[in-house]
Amino acid sequence: MSTFIQNREPEQVEQPQQAFCNSVVASLLASPKTIASKWFYDARGSALFEQICRQPEYYPPRCEMEILRSHQQDIAALIGFDSTIIEPGSGSSSKIDLLLSATNARRYLAVDISPAALQSIEKRLRDAHPSLHIQTICADYSNGLENLENCLPARGRRLLFYPGSTLGNFDPWAAATFLRQWHRLLRVGDGLLLGIDLHKPASILEAAYNDKEGVTARFNLNLTERIRQAFNINIPGDAFTHKAFYNEPSRRIEMHLQCRHALTLDLAGTCIKFAANETIHTENSYKYTPLVLKRLLNGSGFSPTAFWHDTRHWFGLCYATVLPNP
Repeated sequence: MSTFIQNREPEQVEQPQQAFCNSVVASLLASPKTIASKWFYDARGSALFEQICRQPEYYPPRCEMEILRSHQQDIAALIGFDSTIIEPGSGSSSKIDLLLSATNARRYLAVDISPAALQSIEKRLRDAHPSLHIQTICADYSNGLENLENCLPARGRRLLFYPGSTLGNFDPWAAATFLRQWHRLLRVGDGLLLGIDLHKPASILEAAYNDKEGVTARFNLNLTERIRQAFNINIPGDAFTHKAFYNEPSRRIEMHLQCRHALTLDLAGTCIKFAANETIHTENSYKYTPLVLKRLLNGSGFSPTAFWHDTRHWFGLCYATVLPNP
């Protein structure tokens, strides 16, 4: 069986540049100012994130790979050997190979907002897994899943693979909403394999988001470059600085772009004023305990059946099954 690759962009979806501009204007008019973290991932942002994952301070990818390697057979037994693996926000999909090799999955559906990332997936997987049915969808899955149902086979088990710590980017209520959306796309008995960053000392967390090489800072500041290009405006190179810290009461890392001096930006006729030291809130990354995660999953229609962690208990991987409607 030869590799089958299908590219599909759902109809009636805003073009990325248009959607970015609309989102930025609306978010910067709000108080406090924000930019959705999904807009980090243009071609340069995606490349910078790959560099972040190689920094010694940024532990999640190494911890998660340790878990996947150590528990590969246990995970495969839960998933089964004839399934469709769905990976939203797949990026470069660097962790899928272990699952594909262990489970002999028949189908893989990658959903990502970045066309470049999806092209990279196709090129790599077509040679590594010649019997795999590969489908890529360029879409913003955070805006709804209506277009995905028609892309899934009617028969066979479905597994939602959501590695990394991306769920932590959602506020708690939004995380529950996100999981319930996927619950409606899955069926009773289907599975969820979820990566989660665990609560730990602030010194470890803050180091991970303030690496010594400054890669995370460049990743965050790349948003200002995206704005400059999208609106064809001049933003001084030193106008903003990267700021990341652990908000202990909320148990989340916060990333901000802090304006050094008072500044006004003209975004296609909309004037956005910044006071000195005012920030744009660009990302949250919530840190979980196993108990809090269990409550979130139970309330969203999933039943946790297995939980693994790395040797330092810094990161967790949870397998859950789909229950009837919560």
